[in-house]
Amino acid sequence: MACAVPVKADNTCADLDLLSSLTSRMSHLTVDHGNGRQQLSPPVPGLLNCDLIVNSASLTSEQNTQARRKLNRKLPLLQREYRDRPIRHAVRNYIGLLYYRTGKKYEAIGCWEETVQEDPTNLNAMDDLVTAYRFLNRYKKSKEWEKSLQDVKQKLQDDPGERQMVYARCQAEQAYAALWDIHTNTWIGHQKMKRKVELYETALQYAGSCISKEEKEDWHLGIGQAYERVAHMYFRAGPKWHDQYLCSMDKAVEHLHFCLTSADHPFLKMEAWGVMGNALTRDKRFHPSSVPSFIATHYLVEWKDPSLCYERALELDPTNPWIKGCYGNLHLKYGRYGDALNILNEAIKKNPTSDSWFAYDRRSHVYQYLAKKTNDPNLKKKYLRKAEQDSSRAENFNPNPRTRSTCGEINHSLATTRTTDDKKNSTYTKAQAMFAESLEIQDGQSVSDVHFKQGKCLLEQDRWSAIQSFKMAFSTCPDNTAFHKILASRYILPSMLDEYKSQGTPNNLRAEMAFWVIETESQHKSVEVFSILGNLARKWKHQKEVLDIMEYLVNKPSNHHDTDALIQRGLETLKETPYRRSNYKRLCELCELQRTQKRGVNKTLPDSPLPDHNAPQTAKNSDHTYDFFVITADEDTLWVQYKLLPALECPLFSLKGFFAMRDTLLGRLTLEQLSQAIKDSAHVLIVLTPALKDHNRSKHLIGIALQGKDEQKVAILLLEDTGIPPHISHLKKFNFCGTDFTTPHWFNLAKFLLPSDEEALQLMSSG
Repeated sequence: MACAVPVKADNTCADLDLLSSLTSRMSHLTVDHGNGRQQLSPPVPGLLNCDLIVNSASLTSEQNTQARRKLNRKLPLLQREYRDRPIRHAVRNYIGLLYYRTGKKYEAIGCWEETVQEDPTNLNAMDDLVTAYRFLNRYKKSKEWEKSLQDVKQKLQDDPGERQMVYARCQAEQAYAALWDIHTNTWIGHQKMKRKVELYETALQYAGSCISKEEKEDWHLGIGQAYERVAHMYFRAGPKWHDQYLCSMDKAVEHLHFCLTSADHPFLKMEAWGVMGNALTRDKRFHPSSVPSFIATHYLVEWKDPSLCYERALELDPTNPWIKGCYGNLHLKYGRYGDALNILNEAIKKNPTSDSWFAYDRRSHVYQYLAKKTNDPNLKKKYLRKAEQDSSRAENFNPNPRTRSTCGEINHSLATTRTTDDKKNSTYTKAQAMFAESLEIQDGQSVSDVHFKQGKCLLEQDRWSAIQSFKMAFSTCPDNTAFHKILASRYILPSMLDEYKSQGTPNNLRAEMAFWVIETESQHKSVEVFSILGNLARKWKHQKEVLDIMEYLVNKPSNHHDTDALIQRGLETLKETPYRRSNYKRLCELCELQRTQKRGVNKTLPDSPLPDHNAPQTAKNSDHTYDFFVITADEDTLWVQYKLLPALECPLFSLKGFFAMRDTLLGRLTLEQLSQAIKDSAHVLIVLTPALKDHNRSKHLIGIALQGKDEQKVAILLLEDTGIPPHISHLKKFNFCGTDFTTPHWFNLAKFLLPSDEEALQLMSSG
C-alpha cells in the first residue's frame, strides 16, 4: 500500500522470513487463491512452542507481574465481549498460556480443553495439552492428546481446503499471542513488532475464502489494533521514525475500515471506531507534512477531528467506559480540560466500577493540570486532593507502574503545597514510596518518566540521589530525543555543578562529572553537552566548576576513541562564552595544554588514577564487611569506577563494595586480600565483557567465588552482547549493554544486593 509520505528504507521486508520466530520443522502446504498457487509453511502447533518473552525459561518479577495484569485484562473480554465471536479461541488459548506461565497449570489445561471441545481441530490447544500433561507427569493423558493431534493432522491431509483453514487459524492464533506478548518497552523493538503484525496479515492472506465472514472481521480488527500499537511505538522511538509512524497508522485504519464496512456486530464496530480514534489521536506538537494515502481517501474528516470516531463508537454503546476514557484522553492531550472533565465525569457516574479505571486515571491527570494552571493555593490543594483520590481508585482497580507513578507525582505536588514540615515530610515519603513501588513492578513502559519524576521529588531533599535518578532517566529514554537535551541542560548538569560546588569541589565528583560529560558527548551528539556547559558558564555562577571539568578531561589519559578531538571541540565551544579575566586566562591555558598533548608532549596524569569516592562505612548486609565484591578485567575498570560504584554507593542505596583498585592495601599479598574480601562480601558481581575471558586473575577469582559462595549470591553484569561461558551461564544476570534499557537495572541490582526486599523498598522510598 502506498503512503503519501516517503518511508525510510529498513530491513523489515528483507528479513521477513514469514514464520522465522514461530516456526520450525515445517512441511509446505500449497494454497490456491484462484489467481495462482503459493506455498505456506505451516507453523509448529502450540503457543508454548512460540518464541515469546512470556515463554522465557524464568520470568523476572516484573515480567510475571505484567503477565498477571494481562491475564486480568483478557478474562473479562472472554466472558463478555468475545464470548460469541470466533476470536474467542485465540483469546482463550492465550489466556491458557498466561495461566501456564504464571504457575496455574490446571487453569491453563481447563482453557485449552474448552477450546478443543468447541473447536476439535484446534492444533495449538491440543499441542499445549500434550506439553502441559507431560509436565505434570500424567503421561497417559499426554499420549492421548498427542494421538488426537496426530489424528487431526492425518485427516487434514485428505481435505486441502480444511487444512488450509486450520493451519492459517493456527498461525493467526500464534500471531495474536505474539502481538499481546508481555513487552518491556514501548519504543524498543518496533520493527520486531511490525514483523509479528505481518505474520497475522499472512495468515489472513492464506486463509482466503476458507474462513467465515465473522472470523475474517475479527482478524482485521486484531491487525488494526496491532498496527495502532506499532504506530505509537514508532512515534515514541523519535522523529526519525515518524514516516513509519504515519504508514503504520494508515495500515491500522485500512484494516479497521474493513470491520466498519463489513461487520454487523455492534460491539465489533464500536471497538473498531475506538481503536481508530486512538490511532488518529496525535500529539498536538506533531504536525505531519502530508496525510497518509488511505486515510486521505476515506477518513480525512476523522483525521482532522479524531473525536468523531469516539462519538460514532458511543452511538453504538453510549455508556462504554473504555470509549469515554479514550475520548476524555483525547481532550486532555489537546488541552481541552473542561470537555475532558465533562466526559470523564459522565463515564464514572454511569459506571463507577473497575471497568472505569482508565477514566479515573485520566481524570486524575485533568485535576493535576488544573492544579498547575491556578494561582489560588486553596483551589490548587482541592484539585490535587481530587487527583489523589482518582489516582488511588485507578491504582486499586488496575495496579500498574503508571498508576503508581501518577500517585507519586500527585503526592510530590501536594508536598510542595504543605505548610507544616511534618505533613510535608510524610507526603514526600509517600511520593518517594510510590515511585519506588512503580519501579519495583516496572515493565519498562514508562521507566524513564518514573526515574525523572522521582529525581524531581528527591531534588529538594537529597540532590545526589536525585542526580542518579536523572541519569537513569537519561539512559532509559529513546535515543536522540528532545528529552535527552532537557534532562542534560535543566537537571543533570546544573544539579551536578551545584552538588560539586556545595561539597567543596571534591576530586571524586569532578571525576564523575567529567566522565559523564565525555561519555554523553561521544554517544549522544545531539545533546551538545559542551554547548550546555557554555550556557551554564555564561551565568558566571559555574564558570570555575565548568573549567574544573575541562581541566580533568585535558589531564586524564584518553581511554575513548577520538576523545582528544571531542575535548578540543569542547574547549573551542566554551571559548564562545564571556568569562571573567582570570577564568578566560585559565581556559586559554587549557587549550594550549590540549594542543601540546595532541602532539604527544608532556601527557600529565590527574591527581589520582581513581576517583576519591566515599564508600559507606558499613555494609547493609550486617553479617558481612562488604555488600558486594567486583570482579572485572582491567579494560572495564572505568565503568566500575565511574558508573557502578557511584550508583550503588550513593545515599539512595548506601551499599558498600570492594573494588581491588581502590580497596587493596599495600604491603599485603594481593591474592590473599582478594580471597578474604570475597569471603567477607555478601555478593559477588562479575563484570562480563570479551576482555574478561582472557583475564587470568579474574578467572581465578571467579573460581574462588563459585567454590566459596552460594551461587544465588553471585551475579553477572553484562556490559556487552557477548557469549557467556557455560560454567557461569546459570548465574543471575543484569543487562547493562547500553542498547538494552528495558528494566530499571540499577534498582533491580540494588534489590539483589540488599538483605531483603522489605529493606530495599524502605531504602528506596526514604531516599
